[in-house]
Amino acid sequence: MTVPKMVGEDEVMRAWRVVHELGPPQQALQLEEIPEPTVRRGTVKIQVEAAALHRPG
Repeated sequence: MTVPKMVGEDEVMRAWRVVHELGPPQQALQLEEIPEPTVRRGTVKIQVEAAALHRPG
């Protein structure tokens, strides 16, 4: 299990972000560290242990 890094008191998470709309995943996606979202009224927060991306080929 990976524990999120602590930066001061704010937790960060890793997220894949689309930086280009078209192109191969190596060019269209970028792994970034972003602030962890806060839970607001009417929302829930879940911890994802693993996820997969499917790329038709």
